[in-house]
Amino acid sequence: MSTVSPNPVSSVSGAMFENASNPGYTVVGGLALLILGAFFFSPTRLIRWAQKKRYQYEVTFALYMMTPTEKFIFNSILFLFLSMVIIAASLYLPEHVAVIARRAYYYAVGDKESTVQKVSQTMAETVAQTAFQAASSIAKAATSMPTTAQEVVESATAVAEAVAGEL
Repeated sequence: MSTVSPNPVSSVSGAMFENASNPGYTVVGGLALLILGAFFFSPTRLIRWAQKKRYQYEVTFALYMMTPTEKFIFNSILFLFLSMVIIAASLYLPEHVAVIARRAYYYAVGDKESTVQKVSQTMAETVAQTAFQAASSIAKAATSMPTTAQEVVESATAVAEAVAGEL
């Protein structure tokens, strides 16, 4: 027979925090509170520097005169703009740096062709010559072919007579 708890919320919260009474959690929680208190009541140089930078940011952009909603809108637009600039720089800057490096090399060294460019130019010339030779061979074969039906019949008859003469 099961018993129904008169307050179901207390049984759920009791199950959630049944390990909270463990001395280890108490010590860790106490240390966390002590550290947080130390940061808030005696700021270190890093915290003072961050506070000073925040103050300079608010004074520079006159955020101290804005309402919290206006601050949120301004900071959101600034964040989106800076995000887009950083993304664009990371995507397109390497290509532009490569172009600038190539131009600087050209200005420093001059118009000397590299080995890769020479090899690719030689290969392109060889392919072009081979293609020209193949095209001229096809053109010669096309001009020697019979152009009318009568020429086709005459050449077929000559081939047939030659075959018949061999038999």
